[in-house]
Amino acid sequence: MTDYDSSFKVLLIGDHAVKKKLINIIFPETINSAPTITLGIDFYSKVISYNTQRIRIMIWNPITADRFYIRLSQFLKDSHGAIITCDDIDSRFLHKLPEWNQIIKQYAGEIPIILIRLEKDRENSQKEKKEDIIPLVTNYITDYIETLARESEEGEHFFREIAKTILNYHI
Repeated sequence: MTDYDSSFKVLLIGDHAVKKKLINIIFPETINSAPTITLGIDFYSKVISYNTQRIRIMIWNPITADRFYIRLSQFLKDSHGAIITCDDIDSRFLHKLPEWNQIIKQYAGEIPIILIRLEKDRENSQKEKKEDIIPLVTNYITDYIETLARESEEGEHFFREIAKTILNYHI
């Protein structure tokens, strides 16, 4: 018997360094762990309580090396959601966002897409404010979260937001 009511597969997409920071925030136990041999993807899983349900969220983190990234279409199959990570909302990111969105929709169908922006530090943060960013990305995402890259207490918050977004999307 499983110890959860629902299980969601969520694919993590974006810059490798930013994805690594996010994994370290939401899975702090991985910070000092030894590297593992991979088949092109790393898996992380956590069970949380949300409302009256116990939900398992499985994060699939594909390796961004070109030889593995061609398998992205396979990894997207049967996904319940996708997370796109970034630290800067710049022209390079805004150029890639429609491409990622198209790939997600092509291989996973209509699933919620969450943009998580990891700010380097709030005092010296980008000039962009959330109100300015949302209109630029609203056609490509379902939800937007921003946090400081060093806020490890945010891990549980991310899981609750992921669960809420996926559950609300499929209602």
